Amino acid sequence: AEGLTSARFVNMLDETAAFVKQLGVTKCAILATDGTLDTRVYDRALAAQGIAAAAPEGEDQKLVMSIIYDQVKAGIAPDVEGFAALCQKMVDAGCDGIIIGVVHLALHCPCMVELDEIAQWKESCDQLGLDLYVNGTKMMMDEDLPLVLKTLQRCQSLGIQGFYFADEGVLQLAKEIGYQQALIYQPETLITNHLDAQFYLNQGIQAVSLAHELSLEEIKKIVQTPHLEVLINGYFSILYSRRPLISNYMHQENIEVPSTLQYDLIEATRTDRMPILQDETGTHIFSEQPIQSYNEIQALKECGISRFRIDSIFQSDAWTIDILKAYKEHLVMPGSDHWYHQQTIRKKEEQK
Repeated sequence: AEGLTSARFVNMLDETAAFVKQLGVTKCAILATDGTLDTRVYDRALAAQGIAAAAPEGEDQKLVMSIIYDQVKAGIAPDVEGFAALCQKMVDAGCDGIIIGVVHLALHCPCMVELDEIAQWKESCDQLGLDLYVNGTKMMMDEDLPLVLKTLQRCQSLGIQGFYFADEGVLQLAKEIGYQQALIYQPETLITNHLDAQFYLNQGIQAVSLAHELSLEEIKKIVQTPHLEVLINGYFSILYSRRPLISNYMHQENIEVPSTLQYDLIEATRTDRMPILQDETGTHIFSEQPIQSYNEIQALKECGISRFRIDSIFQSDAWTIDILKAYKEHLVMPGSDHWYHQQTIRKKEEQK
């Protein structure tokens, strides 16, 4: 048929996935009919671009079907408020704020947006009563600094509640424009004592995120310093390298490099599978299980922790809502809390 017309034929699925990729999205929600979801055609197109797919479930999917068939296809203006209701569920489950990542500045953030889209997110969050935070935790090179400064200025003008960083260059630029009070220091594994935390708080920043594998007793010792944050649920990063380690290994072994570079890593002396992911920022290795803090949340509150973060990487929005509800309604949740009850530094000889 293409030879009978001068029109260019395009593949709607591939074009959509390619456009989503250009936006820097790492996980894309598919709002479609049951039939489309069952075929998984968008899942495959997105996977070819290295993008995870998510879709509503249960009553939420029934709402999407109603909007499509009873409104859009019936020539009736769609119920925009209905879609907003899906976001409202996050608020109802107990969420105070959300974190979005800015393309080229964020590390392993489930929700990545372009700089020009931040204003839309802020407006939506304001309508829902949610705080909005921006992830800018990449290790910055000199060529990144102009975008960092532009992003900080945009966040400052919009009144963004917080900006997560791990590179001191971000702090210096924020000080130059008088925006350091919005910064939250999150270097993944580095903050292990109260003097480390106090040093950064003395720079005038908002808060400091503690290292992820600290025991409960170690956290209690650090909490003599206020304004600290703890990751209470989700997979956490245990190693980050700017090098493309997975593709380098595949080139070395003459293995064809696929578009999606996400695997499980198993150490020779262990059986646990640790997710390993390569993206445009480098290579990331994560904990073998998501941390969960059901039995420790009250103790964390009592010792002075008031900021709690959930990381939904590798998970769906429905998972995040379920986790929030589990804390609120005292339900059993997946994951492990063993990190809270072991020494941070252990030699393998001691574990035998």
